[in-house]
Amino acid sequence: MSQATAKNRGVAECENCGAIIVVSVWPDGSIVPIGTEKDGKCGDASFTLIEEPAEP
Repeated sequence: MSQATAKNRGVAECENCGAIIVVSVWPDGSIVPIGTEKDGKCGDASFTLIEEPAEP
């Protein structure tokens, strides 16, 4: 995987319902849930990182 497409994992909280989920963090800063719908459990796609991404 090149530097431009490398992603890291982190922990984020849904800004709408407060669910805590594991996410992929892309180099452009986008946050995508892992193992669930792209919009999270409640259908909202707004997440705040609560743990910094781990290196792959």
